[in-house]
Amino acid sequence: MKPATDLCHTCQSFSSTLSCSGNLNEEEKEDILSKYQEHVGHVKEQRDHYRDQCAAAKSTFVQLTPEQKIRGQPPCTLQSEFHYSFDYAQQVHYPHYAQQVGPLFFKTPRKCQCFGICCEGSGTQIFYLVDEAQHSNKGANTVTSMLHHHFMYHGLGETDVKLHMDNCSGQNKNNTVIG
Repeated sequence: MKPATDLCHTCQSFSSTLSCSGNLNEEEKEDILSKYQEHVGHVKEQRDHYRDQCAAAKSTFVQLTPEQKIRGQPPCTLQSEFHYSFDYAQQVHYPHYAQQVGPLFFKTPRKCQCFGICCEGSGTQIFYLVDEAQHSNKGANTVTSMLHHHFMYHGLGETDVKLHMDNCSGQNKNNTVIG
């Protein structure tokens, strides 16, 4: 069964075009379907590559000694390569209660940005919660600062990392992190 949510923009565009393709001739429909299938094939290759990197990171982590598995090691002290994924989650509002009192308690709850970094080898995650009072945007500098903090204080001391992130242009981290 195909997932109904979290599709990329290209998949959503193809899906929308195909669902409204009643007025297109067969050749146009086949062309759109062909491009869609090519895109899905490319996505599958990327997903397989991601899974291979995660499997390699898990294999490396299993071989570490118990002392090496402790997070917070000094950077570049362990000759190894690990894989990390990171992204912003949906904003969190607080306080939050199952049965919110409504207008009697807070008119507008406080907002908190949630940024998570997952070490795919160990399966552990570190979350950074940024209160709205910090006025932190979700730009490349903020992301890079949190990544730097993570590797300085929560890393395994690895010398090499592979990073996976979404392709959000507002957080264009490629030029900042890699460059």
